[in-house]
Amino acid sequence: MTTGSPLSPRFKVLFRMRLAPLVLVAACAGCSSVGGHHGAHLHLVPPPPDTADHAAIDRPWWKDAGDPLLAQLIEQGLAHDPALACQAHALARRNTIATARSLKARLTRMVAPRDGAAMRMADTYDLAQIRSRRAANIALAYIEARRWQERIALRAQALAPLRDNAEIARFRREAGLAAALDGDMADVMTGLETTNVDAARGHLAEAIAHLSTLTGALPDDLRVLLGPDGAPPVFTAAPGEEDLSHRADLLALEIRLTADLARHKITQDAIDAQLQAPGTATPAIARWIKAQAQASAEWHEAAEALTTATTRLAPLGHTQALATRAAGDARLAYRNGAGSFATLYVAEASALAISERRVDTQAALAGAAVALWSAQGRGWQPSDLKPSANTGDFCGQP
Repeated sequence: MTTGSPLSPRFKVLFRMRLAPLVLVAACAGCSSVGGHHGAHLHLVPPPPDTADHAAIDRPWWKDAGDPLLAQLIEQGLAHDPALACQAHALARRNTIATARSLKARLTRMVAPRDGAAMRMADTYDLAQIRSRRAANIALAYIEARRWQERIALRAQALAPLRDNAEIARFRREAGLAAALDGDMADVMTGLETTNVDAARGHLAEAIAHLSTLTGALPDDLRVLLGPDGAPPVFTAAPGEEDLSHRADLLALEIRLTADLARHKITQDAIDAQLQAPGTATPAIARWIKAQAQASAEWHEAAEALTTATTRLAPLGHTQALATRAAGDARLAYRNGAGSFATLYVAEASALAISERRVDTQAALAGAAVALWSAQGRGWQPSDLKPSANTGDFCGQP
């Protein structure tokens, strides 16, 4: 919904009826039963769920991304995060206590506190959003580790021809076919590339340490899981049309906004006027407008990054093949005395640089896909709206 768009017909009807508290609670109870899935446009009061739409995010993105190890690490990270476990435990206890109080209220003909169920539902969506962001952070750390794994492999592979170049330079110098400078430069290049490999291993260690912090897995265990070789994952994602209707943070805000407007008896005409002129909006509606704008900006930024990375990656495979062939030709020419060492140096450095550029672009593409899925609200599932109370051990609570 844009800032100037009229609200949904259902929203207008509810406000003309002055939204009684029981109607509000019933609407939020409906959100709980279907997981908050609704149509392509944001509505302050979710319309009845669409079955196909419900199935669209029945599973979070990482379960269908095509990388089983990443899915395993995300699930482990979410399951063993003490902060998430404590929040889930607290929400489950609140729901249990509220259920008991509701039963007591019905038995004694007392009215339950207004908006209590709605606020608990909003808090549950907040927890789902936190889980979504944590999953995205784990994925980005995983992509970074894979990126450095492949860059290490590329740099290690580049060492062999550099050492060969040094041998060729020495043979040609002894035969009086080359200056001593060629051999010295070959040794310098070999030393520099050895240093680069060591630096890349240091970056990989940092990436694994970060991934360990996010997942709770020990660094040594992660090294075993990642294996000796790796590359950034290849994700299939397309921007499509902007759809923010599954974002848990916006769903939480919808509930709180509806409750606030009902509590203050805001009329439909006043709401329409504020949406047409955001500068006159109450704090509640201003938060709604700002949140939608921020979510939309996240989606567009991720979609643009995805498109940019895809465009850049497409020609790199062909360019890499050309650079590899040029390096081979330059090496053969130098061995036969038909080329200079400077030409060989430039050709091999270019081949390595293009190979690393391809790896970095593939990592950027994977990261953009994760950002897009998160911006679309695909980082949570309906079961996240039913927090478990079996997490008290993380918090020192029964």
